Amino acid sequence: MKMNRREQRKAATRELLLRTAQRIIAERGYGAVDVFDITECANLSKGTFYLHFASKEECIRQVMLQGLDALQQIIAEEQTAQSSTERVLNSYYNFFEWAINNQQILSIMLDETAPYRLNLFGRTYIAKVVERQIQEMGIYPEENGYSPFLVAQVITGILIQLLNGWIKDYASYSTRDMAQIANNIVISGFGLPDV
Repeated sequence: MKMNRREQRKAATRELLLRTAQRIIAERGYGAVDVFDITECANLSKGTFYLHFASKEECIRQVMLQGLDALQQIIAEEQTAQSSTERVLNSYYNFFEWAINNQQILSIMLDETAPYRLNLFGRTYIAKVVERQIQEMGIYPEENGYSPFLVAQVITGILIQLLNGWIKDYASYSTRDMAQIANNIVISGFGLPDV
């Protein structure tokens, strides 16, 4: 459906606010930025901001949603791998590729000064994407005693922790390396001896 000029301007202003908020919060941190900072950088008024968003948190939630929707599309893309092992490894690879291309969104989601609700929103969204993949691939049958929901929660926790460390400490690993590490941890654990 074609938008008229007013709707186009409104959509463009909203997008400008989203991109500006994403950029400056990724640079400065969630706690160091307020609505005035966003509108000042976008050269708009606070009133204009509040025409589009009820709060800074709502604005950032929309930023995260755009990035996470892109993750869902990337993970759901048709895979040509024949074996389930290859499909799982490709899913991890696609996840880490997405992470490389969405570092600003991840830095906001993992920001310790951001409200816990934003972090939880991101984690929950990722867990739903993982659970959907598990169900579509049929790789974790419930006969093993673990529901796809539970397995998705564990895998998401592993992925988030790996992302956090990857961003901060071990950026020398490639996306392929990170996919293999995630796969090895999920499949084999850490190889700790039974006690």
